[in-house]
Amino acid sequence: MDGLVPILEGYLKKKHKSMLRRWRKKYFVLKPPFFEYWAFKGEAMRGIFNLENASITWNELKPNQFKLNFGWKTLSLKASSEDEANMWIDKLLSAIPIKKS
Repeated sequence: MDGLVPILEGYLKKKHKSMLRRWRKKYFVLKPPFFEYWAFKGEAMRGIFNLENASITWNELKPNQFKLNFGWKTLSLKASSEDEANMWIDKLLSAIPIKKS
């Protein structure tokens, strides 16, 4: 979205929704409260998600992978390393609004 400052951007692999469920490299930008992605940097945007109701899960057995759940859709994402995944997870967690009960 225009006017919002990106706090993190770069390539991650996204598990494709087809029957083969292959990993495909996509370009992601975190501009709270939005998470956006493109097939490649500079091309038309492929998706934009509001982080308002998002949650993140990860599996310690696959430390470079995590899932970003929006309630109606879940993105399975893979970073090139555990350190990169941790960086994305930390930034995403800081961008997800805390819900008051």
